[in-house]
Amino acid sequence: MNAFKDMPVQPQILADELEDEIDLKQYWSIINKHKWGIISFVVAVVLLALPVIFSLTPVYQSKTTLLIDPQEDNVVDIERVYGMVGKNYEYFDTQIEVLKSRSLAEKVVQKLNLHEQENFFLKKKPLLGFDWRNLLPEGWQKQKTETKPTADVAVGTLMGNLTVSPVKYTQVVNIQYASHDPNIAALVSNTLAETYIESDLDARLAMTEKAASWLTERLKTLRQNLEKSEQALQAYKEQEKLVDVSGVKSLSANRLNVLNQKLVEARRERAEAQSTYERVTQARNSSNRLYSLPVILNNTLLQGYKRDVVNAERTVSDLQKRYGPKHPKMIKANSDLQAATDNLNQQLQDVMNGVRKQYETASSTVRDLENEVAAAKQEVQGVDKKQYELDVLQREVEANRSLYDLFLNRFKETSEAGGIESANARVLDAARVPGAPYKPDKRFMLSVTALLALLFAIGVAFLYERLDDTIKGSADVENKLGLPVLGLLQRLKTRGKRDRSPLRAFIDDDQSAFAESIRTIRTGVLLSSLDNPHKIIVVTSSMPGEGKSTVAMNLAHALSHMSKVLVIDADMRRPSIAMTCDLGADAKGLSQFTAGTAEVSETINRLPDTNLDVMPAGLVPPNPLELLSSNKFKTALEALSEEYDHIVIDTAPTVAVSDALVISSYVNALIYVVQADSTPYQVAQAGVKRLKQVGAPIIGVVLNKMQPGKKSRYGYYGADYYSGYGYDSKS
Repeated sequence: MNAFKDMPVQPQILADELEDEIDLKQYWSIINKHKWGIISFVVAVVLLALPVIFSLTPVYQSKTTLLIDPQEDNVVDIERVYGMVGKNYEYFDTQIEVLKSRSLAEKVVQKLNLHEQENFFLKKKPLLGFDWRNLLPEGWQKQKTETKPTADVAVGTLMGNLTVSPVKYTQVVNIQYASHDPNIAALVSNTLAETYIESDLDARLAMTEKAASWLTERLKTLRQNLEKSEQALQAYKEQEKLVDVSGVKSLSANRLNVLNQKLVEARRERAEAQSTYERVTQARNSSNRLYSLPVILNNTLLQGYKRDVVNAERTVSDLQKRYGPKHPKMIKANSDLQAATDNLNQQLQDVMNGVRKQYETASSTVRDLENEVAAAKQEVQGVDKKQYELDVLQREVEANRSLYDLFLNRFKETSEAGGIESANARVLDAARVPGAPYKPDKRFMLSVTALLALLFAIGVAFLYERLDDTIKGSADVENKLGLPVLGLLQRLKTRGKRDRSPLRAFIDDDQSAFAESIRTIRTGVLLSSLDNPHKIIVVTSSMPGEGKSTVAMNLAHALSHMSKVLVIDADMRRPSIAMTCDLGADAKGLSQFTAGTAEVSETINRLPDTNLDVMPAGLVPPNPLELLSSNKFKTALEALSEEYDHIVIDTAPTVAVSDALVISSYVNALIYVVQADSTPYQVAQAGVKRLKQVGAPIIGVVLNKMQPGKKSRYGYYGADYYSGYGYDSKS
């Protein structure tokens, strides 16, 4: 069994136990990965927003506090004449709408001549005080025609910048006006409050005058109506010779009340008798229901007969157990039972007949009383008719007199209160000229802009990561490829170091984190088969440029410290080892050795200052796949395996060509190289699938070219995992 595959993955256990924490780390890693892009975007947006925000025209706001009090100190009570409502919500809502009304705004505009003041209208300024249209030729520029604003425009501007807001649970209203001119803001706010108070006083005075005029005309009509109604009442009394109808009406009414009470009682008794009769009639065919009725249960004689029947039945039942039907005792007992039953039935029939007679008697009584009540009603109606006519005339007289008195009092009150009008509102705090603008809050706008830009940039970063389908870490390798991770290699920095080659990174600095990662891969290769060591090891990848040659050469260097190792460059389509190792472009190699045109000693080169032998690709054949799939290549590998402890073969990418598929059938182990943050997992899956279909002995994956300092993105053991133990070059 593969020992490396059976090794427990402790970091994965920790990840399962700390799932929430790992998720937060993943979110932070995404932000940290794109931090410079996010910062750049935020800075760019803020720089673009700066001139726009700071070129905005400042707006000043002034506030006048107004107290509205509907409870006025009137000498007389004439609120009903004005149609006013007392202290309630509807009244205050109405006054607020009056303050917002267009008519009030028009009065303010006319009073202050706002449509003729240039400072009242806000003029748009060009961005940063620069108008790009001035750069155009004079012929292209539109001629600016100044139009004087009308009063309607001024009214619309005033209403648009006006805010009227009541203070909750009080009678105070705040009138706020915003303008780019602080003096205009204070002037309009105060003038609006004064105009509102004056308008209310004018309206009250006009209503008082109108009410007095209307009351004068109305009183004349009411006086005539009162005189006509009094004359009609007197004429009716004389015609009907009425002195006192109340006594006659009271006697008839008392008799009618007594009869009605008797009729109600009789109807109740009839209803009870009818209910009892109907229940007895419905239950006469069912002895159980019949005997459960109250009229039956309350009949003492009937219950006695019923007990006699029960006793007789019990006697018959007892004698039947001892005697036959013709026994004298049985005959006597049956005779007693029949007599008791006949008595019970006769008494039951008498009770039912009594119920029926009681119902018929109650019905007759109700009919007689109804006839008497009808006669009494006719007698009362004769008196009521005259009383009704009399009452109608009297009510008309009283109504006309009350209405006339009411209007007369209102007329006097209105006449007296005509010159004592008081305002329903007063100014608590007059508006002052504001010393600083209230908007725009440039700092707040800049902060919000930066925050929105930051959120947008972070969202784009998360979206990018969501759409990124590359393999990023060991978890992706295990979950998406189903293979263990042999090691993680960081990206090598070789810029400016012409004498440094990635293929010699292990030799050039054997104390670096990269060198220690190579040792980890070497350990994994050796431990993956302790009983049967891997002699021939193939290193391949999905696509070109993933660093398979770097992994192969550095792994070979690490193995050469412990055993005799040969590196074979089997990537005959794009050979790189010969040029990197300074062997020359015409150096003999694998193609000549396999074809038999060169001896093995001519194709193998010992690298200086190392124990590593290298066989370059040699002359590139027209069809490398035929050469690699030949028996000569297999025989050559078998011969070389006798001379070396390990043979590391660098072959072509798996997805591009089929060279690795052919070579995998001759080897003991295959290492798959994947470039972190570059290789899509679908491509890597396709390469691994092709290898598994031919039974390639894949022992694991090497995640290559990871960004230094990004260990949180690749797993618990990242690119700089070993830096704390003194393996870096700086230490």
